[in-house]
Amino acid sequence: FGPKLLSSSPDLADRAAAAARAASAMLALVRGASQHVRPASARALGASAARHGKVLLALYPDPEQGYPPKYARDSVPTIAGYADGQTAPSPSAIDFTPGELLGCV
Repeated sequence: FGPKLLSSSPDLADRAAAAARAASAMLALVRGASQHVRPASARALGASAARHGKVLLALYPDPEQGYPPKYARDSVPTIAGYADGQTAPSPSAIDFTPGELLGCV
């Protein structure tokens, strides 16, 4: 129904393309982007620090003998507050066993 209808009616295809461009321009304005709309084939390789979060990633080789021993995880400190005086979050309950490795990716 849809593709055949668009291919048989050039006027309808032109109107659909114009509507898609208008929707893209409105979305760019809502997101706070400039009024210039890039073609769909253009790729944005840069990222603004104000609009994107940062991810810290540490890669280690796979352990040959399994997970690290429990004593290596026992000394993780508990944080009661921060240096600037802000208190740390204090959940009413936890959904894991303290000292247990939660996961590995």
